[in-house]
Amino acid sequence: MIPVRALAGIVTLVAAASVAGESRGASTQNVAAKADPSPMFTCGTDQIMMEAIPFTAPNVILAGDGRFYIPCFMPEGIHEMKGMDGMYQHRERRELFLIENALLATDPELRWRAAQAWARNPLLRSEVGLPKIGSGSGVGDLPVGLGGLSSSTAAACRVEVQVFSTADGVKRWQPGMLFHLLRDPPRTIPSKIIGLPSSKIGNDPRVQREGAYAVGLRASRVGLEADILTAVSRELQACFRIFNGQQAWDIAGLILEDIGLARYERDAQVTEAESFLVNEAHGPHLPILIGATRGFEALYRQHGQYPIREQALMLLRQLARYGSQMESKDALVSDATVRRLALMALQAARDQDTATLRAASIDSDWQVRRLVAGSLNLLDAEQARLGEILAKDDAFQVRYEMLGSISRLVRETRQCAPVAKYLTDVSPAVVMRAMDSLVDSCTDLDEPIATLIDLTDLLSKPDAVYDWHIVSRALAALARLRPEAAAKPLAAARRHDVWQMRATAAAAAVDVKDDALALALAKDAVPNVQTAALDALFRLRSAEVVPAAIKVLAGSEDYQAVRMAAMALKGLKAESKEEASDALISALRRLTAHESDTSRESRIAIIDRLAETLDPGRSHVLVPFAIDFDDEVNGAVAKTLAALGARPPGTSSLKRRYPYQPQPGVLEALPTTAAIILEEGTVTLRLLTDVAPVTVARFAELVNRRYYDGLTFHRVVPNFFAQAGSPGANDYSGVSRFMRDEVGPQGVHVRGAVGMLTRGGDTGNGQFFIDLIDLPIFDHEYTVFAYVTGGMPLVDKLLEGAVIKGVSIR
Repeated sequence: MIPVRALAGIVTLVAAASVAGESRGASTQNVAAKADPSPMFTCGTDQIMMEAIPFTAPNVILAGDGRFYIPCFMPEGIHEMKGMDGMYQHRERRELFLIENALLATDPELRWRAAQAWARNPLLRSEVGLPKIGSGSGVGDLPVGLGGLSSSTAAACRVEVQVFSTADGVKRWQPGMLFHLLRDPPRTIPSKIIGLPSSKIGNDPRVQREGAYAVGLRASRVGLEADILTAVSRELQACFRIFNGQQAWDIAGLILEDIGLARYERDAQVTEAESFLVNEAHGPHLPILIGATRGFEALYRQHGQYPIREQALMLLRQLARYGSQMESKDALVSDATVRRLALMALQAARDQDTATLRAASIDSDWQVRRLVAGSLNLLDAEQARLGEILAKDDAFQVRYEMLGSISRLVRETRQCAPVAKYLTDVSPAVVMRAMDSLVDSCTDLDEPIATLIDLTDLLSKPDAVYDWHIVSRALAALARLRPEAAAKPLAAARRHDVWQMRATAAAAAVDVKDDALALALAKDAVPNVQTAALDALFRLRSAEVVPAAIKVLAGSEDYQAVRMAAMALKGLKAESKEEASDALISALRRLTAHESDTSRESRIAIIDRLAETLDPGRSHVLVPFAIDFDDEVNGAVAKTLAALGARPPGTSSLKRRYPYQPQPGVLEALPTTAAIILEEGTVTLRLLTDVAPVTVARFAELVNRRYYDGLTFHRVVPNFFAQAGSPGANDYSGVSRFMRDEVGPQGVHVRGAVGMLTRGGDTGNGQFFIDLIDLPIFDHEYTVFAYVTGGMPLVDKLLEGAVIKGVSIR
């Protein structure tokens, strides 16, 4: 089942386990206390490891960071064997060796950590090559499975072989490593394999959960061909029957979720998955019902055009009323969770059953009521009556959501009065959404416009006391609805002490068509204001956007501003291209010298723009950037060089560096709680040291550096999330090194979950967010490393710019 290297190597690893506290060695270990300790290397010259990696759980966890760089990892010959002991000489193969053999360990902790490493590493959980087409009379000779480098032909859950006909013959599917982790049957490892007495392993629920989660994660990604998806779904169905029969309800529930998560290519596949969920979503076991409703929600969200069958709709309507209607203190497992997910699935299915909405509108759980509030058709008389009740709900989150339904009504009736009444709501979040919901097509705007003018007039009164959040939103609404009335408050906002107000003024320049205002704010000292102003100049098609963007490219160190400057140079006239190219190349050199992972998107924006502006005769200036340490940047350079008619250099000189990691000893003494100190009080967290040990270690290291002190919650979206941890108060500013994802079965995005922000896989940059509601759409995407245990009402009231006074851990 599991590929095992030479016997001598295993003995070396096992023997090393007895060396207490031994580190991995300075040549292979990054030190977290340093800002960027990882040396660069090129393929074939990466760090040679003359000693064994100690066979410990922390080292298995860290080995899961392996990148198996191509072509560093392949072909054979670059990473040769060392002597007669059979040990691979280079780090990448040693780490794979460590994980593979930890899966054979009798220590449950080692096996679980190895399963996590395999399941979470995107390369290890990829499929085993492509299907092999066999002759017309037999099956293909290459098994194709889901998840891993294993070439095992052992069965997982289905005994029968799955064979698919093709135009060229037939092909055979065989379950890969992830399914073997999921199944994890009891078995005996012969002594001749491990060099020790025979031992029994397997049937570990923690390993099985990791396998189940990883199968769903892989199947939810695009790229698997249709026949493999069919095979995956049927293998999962067989696995469900096994675990359901064993009364392993939590694992069976994960499998039901997996069946819904798969990105099917054919309606027949969706129908098969839907039918299975309908048949199994019953009984008294809450994990089964939660898994099934999660599966339904994902299935319908990802296949929006699929015609939902009536049997499924009837079941989901029943589940929307499931339970005692009593709120649970356990946000992860409760009756209300089933009702929320069932309603989300019905919304994805575009179901508008009034009876179901009526029952849910009086639910004791406000998250259920908010789902109803946002989905009402207020042109329907009965649903309008439900809206009248929910419009007065005690929970501001429900009133906030009602404005979504009201906005749809306003677009039909051209009457803004139903929105305007929320301009005096006690919740700032509701007031601001009401302002956003006013539309210029309404015929009754006089009163709300007067309210907006009264609020924005405060900007011109030096002694006025007001909430800048509401006034800023009022200014944006006024500029959009009555541009002629916004001139005076915009002039005052341009000089406001709060940079967010100036950024609002810059964005509003588009609505009032004021190039001069945008140009003035493009010179602002705050990069976020510059960004908004450059965007406005670009949207206004102003000739001033070119010099303004070039100035930012010439000197800004802010990645978001530089990215916006590069994007703003799109579609240049010929006479401007040379100057723009010079500025872009200068900025690219400056940002590349930072050696910062977080510069990726800015540098790619620059490279993309050079494809339009750079003279093909100067394409050689891009060649040094084609061997960057970031493969995404390398890909962008190759694309631009091709557009310019040039070829990129070979890959033998690619720069590389290993992931930023804590010391192994740090993972053995992780903090378990944290406290975020705000001006209004303290929010306490339970840190998930088992679920996301590397993320917790990185968070703790940043806390100890006082990195978060004085930063803000720069992005707050009610009924969504609150985001913090950016020195530049934007998505592109963070610590210089990315951290890996640690998504797993125990980290679920429910209200109060604390996740690590990413902009693609394994790109965490220190920014985190707190879920304000249940967000299953974030599951399998963002690492959950903590849950709020106290102070959630404070989080609910957060507004943009709320300051983090400090963070403590213990």
